[in-house]
Amino acid sequence: MATKMDQIHDVFKSLSDKELLLDVRQPDEFKEFRIPGSRNIPHDQILQFADELKEYDKIYVYCRSGNRSQIATQMLASVDAANNVFLVDDVGMNYWRDQGYEIEEG
Repeated sequence: MATKMDQIHDVFKSLSDKELLLDVRQPDEFKEFRIPGSRNIPHDQILQFADELKEYDKIYVYCRSGNRSQIATQMLASVDAANNVFLVDDVGMNYWRDQGYEIEEG
């Protein structure tokens, strides 16, 4: 399923414990700036967490520009773990920051 970064902005402060903002950028990118409340699992490590991720009702997957989030979503689908995944398919974190949306740094 697909969603847009602006839609994430509309809901990110009101997510339940069964919803996850999943940033699949590398740890150094995540440390630089991120959406408050998000979790970082680099796209190349996503399969190690597939069983855990199945526990969520909704997972919003994004990265810097969209490429790695698409790869991560495809990887989860390959092990039947993408039924609850919403791929941000338009833009990524650079857009979030450029829009002046709330971020955490450091």
